[in-house]
Amino acid sequence: MKHYLHFLIGFGALAGQWALAADAKPVEKTYLRFQEKEKGAALEVGIISMQHKVSGAKVDLVGAVHIGDQAYYEGLNKAFKKYDSVLYEMVKPADVDLGTLPKDRPQSG
Repeated sequence: MKHYLHFLIGFGALAGQWALAADAKPVEKTYLRFQEKEKGAALEVGIISMQHKVSGAKVDLVGAVHIGDQAYYEGLNKAFKKYDSVLYEMVKPADVDLGTLPKDRPQSG
């Protein structure tokens, strides 16, 4: 079984033994794009898959936006269930202490 790691938001420089996975077929080279549509617009963020040349370990770097409707986040949470691990980077004001946040606040899946 391949081991998946999932990085949400943050993208570091990965070099050396990592290469784009064979199944990664980018349609265009834009990682972030804005698509205007007849009934609105969409901010689209890409997914990059990389696989270690020796071990075969696979890493998917999935971008996400911090604004979206409930269905957007439900879709992300559903997609995350296929991974062995999900790692993410949180963006917050410097003066926010996570220990002071209410414990009964809504949590993601």
